[in-house]
Amino acid sequence: MYTGIDLGSRFIRAVELDARGDKVNLLRASICPTPEEAMGEGRIRDMDKVAIALDSLLRDEHFVGEKVVMSVFNPLVLVRKTKLPVMSDGQIRKTLFWEAKSLASLPIEETSLEYQVVSMVEGQPPQMDLIFTVVPTAMIEERVLLAEKLGLELVALDVEPFAIQRALVDFSPRRKSETIGILHTGGSYSTMLILERGEFALARALPSTKEGREEDRDRVAREVRRFFDFYRAQYREEGGAVEGLIVSGSRKDISGFVQFLEQNLAIPCEVASPDKELLSERSNESALNALISSFPLFVVAYGLALRERAAILEGVVE
Repeated sequence: MYTGIDLGSRFIRAVELDARGDKVNLLRASICPTPEEAMGEGRIRDMDKVAIALDSLLRDEHFVGEKVVMSVFNPLVLVRKTKLPVMSDGQIRKTLFWEAKSLASLPIEETSLEYQVVSMVEGQPPQMDLIFTVVPTAMIEERVLLAEKLGLELVALDVEPFAIQRALVDFSPRRKSETIGILHTGGSYSTMLILERGEFALARALPSTKEGREEDRDRVAREVRRFFDFYRAQYREEGGAVEGLIVSGSRKDISGFVQFLEQNLAIPCEVASPDKELLSERSNESALNALISSFPLFVVAYGLALRERAAILEGVVE
């Protein structure tokens, strides 16, 4: 049983799932406002305020699981897909260290680098497709301290695009067959990613959006179009054009915003929705209503809680 906790500048969201069985059992889903100026740009600015708010949310809504998953992301976090010759772990880390050093916006010594081999590519010499992340160490330490402060077991830290992918694509056969973009809007920044036939391709943090302003909506459309153009330029031999866009996040005007993007991008756009086939009929009715009615808000927390499901399928946990 995992609880996904999404710490945003506007809201704190929590979703508790039991992933054992054929379907996932949704136990709880709740949200509360983030204390003013307690979070910003993905960083915990006031630890005490965030701890009090999160503790109240978990207690008031009767969350019982102590195993939690949190996310990290902001414009300083790097998420890259690359290809390297087959080599040892030490050689991979050394190679990625130098690549990250040229890309990172802060001293590489102040970051944590992790990678995962996605697939092996035949050829001479054989190569590996891998994804690597570079996260400011301070962001990791903040989440660890918050969990310790509340007596929670932090079983994993996810980079936010991977949680979004898990919530919207990994368990959806239809979406795994397409090349799609996802725009997750937030108060401090927005997360943009592209998935090619269910596989991660590209991600970045976009400047924050301001609801209801026509010039801001135009800017967002330009940023998304530029991101798509960059993807086509980088992957023109391996991938095609983006076929659709899913929009999630905390915008109040999300339905109108999606219609605007569809008109300007000339591709199908939709508001994020859960794959109901994944959810057990034993799910808590109140939690299910909350999740479905406000799913764009819960996308990251839901994807974080689904990490247990992914771990079970990978044989990491039973």
